[in-house]
Amino acid sequence: MLAATVLLATTQTLTTGVAMQIMSRRKRGAWLARTVRIVQLGRRCADVRHSAPAGPGIARTGSGRTKRLVVSSAVALATLGGLGAGAAPALAGGPPPVSFVREWGNPGAPNSYWPGAPSDQLGYPTGVATDGPHIYVADWEDARVQKFAYGGGFLQSLWSSVPTPTYMGWWQPHDVALDSAGNVYASDPNLDRINVMSATGAYLRSWGGFGSAPGQFNWPCGIAVDGAGAVYVADVLNNRIQKFSSAGAILRTWGGPGAGTALGQFNKPCGVAVDSAGNLYVADSGNNRIQKLTSSGWLAWGTSGTLPGYFNNPQGIAVDRFGNVFVADTGNNRAQQFASDGTFLQQWGGGPLSTGKGQFFSPTGVAVIATAPYDPFARGTTIYLTQGGSDRVQEFWEGVSLVIHCAVACGGP
Repeated sequence: MLAATVLLATTQTLTTGVAMQIMSRRKRGAWLARTVRIVQLGRRCADVRHSAPAGPGIARTGSGRTKRLVVSSAVALATLGGLGAGAAPALAGGPPPVSFVREWGNPGAPNSYWPGAPSDQLGYPTGVATDGPHIYVADWEDARVQKFAYGGGFLQSLWSSVPTPTYMGWWQPHDVALDSAGNVYASDPNLDRINVMSATGAYLRSWGGFGSAPGQFNWPCGIAVDGAGAVYVADVLNNRIQKFSSAGAILRTWGGPGAGTALGQFNKPCGVAVDSAGNLYVADSGNNRIQKLTSSGWLAWGTSGTLPGYFNNPQGIAVDRFGNVFVADTGNNRAQQFASDGTFLQQWGGGPLSTGKGQFFSPTGVAVIATAPYDPFARGTTIYLTQGGSDRVQEFWEGVSLVIHCAVACGGP
């Protein structure tokens, strides 16, 4: 008999006699599946994302015959569900559930817009991007990009070094994206340009200008950067997507000049994302659909409505490492998740506008990232959604966020 502590999902039935399979790392870093049986339960609760395992998913302490195993529920779920090479774990009953984690901002407080607003305030936040340790938010009405630490702690305002024409006074970022070097790209609809800053806020360059010629903009909103450093911009009122080099040289254009409903044409596209394979995703807001460009051409899903898989002015879009697509369905006051082919997976939010925790008030931007300390193959995703109408950022977790930290006596091989 081996005394142990195992993290088990709250969605499981926690009773004695239950057998489960865990992943155990032995000599030379090899992962082995091991079956254990619960014979005694403790009570203390914990959040697995705040643990600091010595190895991915598992931490060990103790000596002699008494060991302590802390096993991430995501690893256990992935083991039980089976793993395909490079694919998302096949979990029974569909994708893991999404749960609310935390929020930050200053919802309901009087706004003192423009530079000089308190650092904990967000004035109609729109876009969001993350590299894991940091979250960058386009703080639209406060005319700045806000940089936060994981967990929502304020770090820095990025805005003061961006040059602006004297007739405008200040720029107003609508969306943000990051490149592999940590540089911050921000769309600026008021000035019809793209601004680039370093991770510490140093101004690097800008490009664009008002117009419909290649490289010009008419209300640029969504922005994304691919693995090679190419920049994609949703040029809303020109009804097109433009692709640039990291220096701002025009490379390619899709759509335009007028609005259209055919594949590869757009009606006020607002959001844009790129996956690890280079596929392009567009929130085609005016057409209430999502379009995806692959090497085989365009495909689309969605139409106007409130049913699952339908949209009402979708604005933000993001893709996780498994190819799952997350959409801020702004007009329906909800978020939706789809498979890479457009198959509806799940939704959360919806209903009337609300400032409650886990509820939405005009969700606009969305960003996703694999959540440490899990292995790349374990299905754990952190989701950030900006809430323009309630001046806040909300963090969600796809998987099992809260786990029970159980004192367990384990028997078996």
